Formats: sequence, structure tokens, C-alpha cells
Amino acid sequence: MGDFWTVRPLQPGEEEAACALVRRVFDVFVAPEYEPEGVQAFYRYADPERLRERLANGHDVLLAFVGDALVGVLEMRGGHHISLLFVDAMFQGRGIARALMDAAIALGRERVPGLRVISVNASPNSALIYERLGFRATAPRQQRDGMVFIPMEREIE
Repeated sequence: MGDFWTVRPLQPGEEEAACALVRRVFDVFVAPEYEPEGVQAFYRYADPERLRERLANGHDVLLAFVGDALVGVLEMRGGHHISLLFVDAMFQGRGIARALMDAAIALGRERVPGLRVISVNASPNSALIYERLGFRATAPRQQRDGMVFIPMEREIE
């Protein structure tokens, strides 16, 4: 499409913008699959103050920008588990999720020497996207706290 994007770590003060993008994309693509309890649980997770707490406890957040516009967010726990990956609807299908994932894997290798596997609990609507990014389901569809997900893993070369 000719877009030029950059990927970099979240800077202090960007938590609100990151969470707003995550919630906006979640509302369109994920929330319809969830029970109200699951939507509320996700909103609690995608809260700027909670995000600050997770960053202080070793989570990493990468942001993708097209120009000055924030278009993608990836959060990784422990250098090996993707806990959030959202790309603005207008920019989906342009390689931004792949760029975020590649950056996350590079960061994971720094955090976890000998990293062999990266995991995610994919929402049902995102499972195909994760498959395109090299992930495979490791268990059937599950539900916890009203959130529906498919455990998936990707082996790292």
C-alpha cells in the first residue's frame, strides 16, 4: 500500500493513546464474541493505569506509527507471551502486525536467551491472523472470565 511505518517501545505518557486504540479495535472485532463479563474484564486489562503497572513489572509494549499516527500496539509478557496485539482497522492487512511481531520476537530474544517458543491466547477472530504469523493452536477454544480464546504457539528458529 506504500505505507511507511515505524515500530518503537512505548514512551511514558503514551499509555492512554495505546489503550484507546486497543479498546477501539477490540470493540469492533472482539467484543461481539464476548459475554458482557468478558468485555468488562478486557476493559480492566486495557486500562492505562494497569498498563503502567505491567510495564513496571517487566511487560514490554511496542507501538507502530504511520507518520505521527499510532496504528498498532503489541504487549508482551516475560519476553515470550503476547498479551495484546491490535492494529487500527484502517491499517490492517498492510504488514503492521507482522512488523510488531518481528520486533517483539527480537526483543524476546534479548529478554530470554535461547527463546524457542512465543505464545498467545488469540481471540477467535484473530486466530487466522496469528496462523499467518506462524502460530499454531495448542488447545481448543476456551473461555475464562467471559473472554473466549484459542491458546496458540509459534516456534522461534
